[in-house]
Amino acid sequence: NTSGKAVWQQKKEITVKGPLRKVQERRAGNLYYMREVNLPAGQYTIEATVEDLISGRSGKISEPLRASDSLPGFAVSDTLFVKKLDPSVDKFEADQVLSYDGTALAPMLDPVFRANQTFDLELYFIIYPDFRGAKPEIGLEILRNGQVVGRSQLPFRDEIRNTSTEGSSMDAKGEQKHEFPYLATLIGATFEAGVYEAHVTIRQDRRTITRVVPFRVLDAK
Repeated sequence: NTSGKAVWQQKKEITVKGPLRKVQERRAGNLYYMREVNLPAGQYTIEATVEDLISGRSGKISEPLRASDSLPGFAVSDTLFVKKLDPSVDKFEADQVLSYDGTALAPMLDPVFRANQTFDLELYFIIYPDFRGAKPEIGLEILRNGQVVGRSQLPFRDEIRNTSTEGSSMDAKGEQKHEFPYLATLIGATFEAGVYEAHVTIRQDRRTITRVVPFRVLDAK
């Protein structure tokens, strides 16, 4: 916390196993370690350390973290680039696997794509709508040097309010959903080399929330 006191910690020893013939594939993949943390509202710093017990090498990273009160009404999580998890090369250690419509996803913490090569641009976030309001409207824009180079309107197909319990008894089946995961996708995207930003805008009634995620496009070597 801001006083320098550790308020949450966890560690785990992980062994990556597999046949020797697939060792090169494993080395090309990633190990994802994800944990769910519940903290009081406030400012924090999260520190992560990875130690290779065989080589004796280690790495450490620190990032600021802000926890806010969960208030009723319209809200949207942070947005991150993802890709489909490849279990042949990747390994996931997590309290809960990141997934969408039954497909496991892997986060891209430093999203980099190849210039002038087609790829699927995928962004994951969670919408917390006001269930008394209208359906959210979702837009995706790609900017380079402040100029829009790509734009798409995305559909929201869920029903934000469960009407099955209206006018029914307390033991009625079904619960009101409060969070709606969403995977925004641009299929077959192609960009020239440069630094870009993906702007995801979610509107519900008169409220608008925008999330900005940078990414890079590099010339193929």
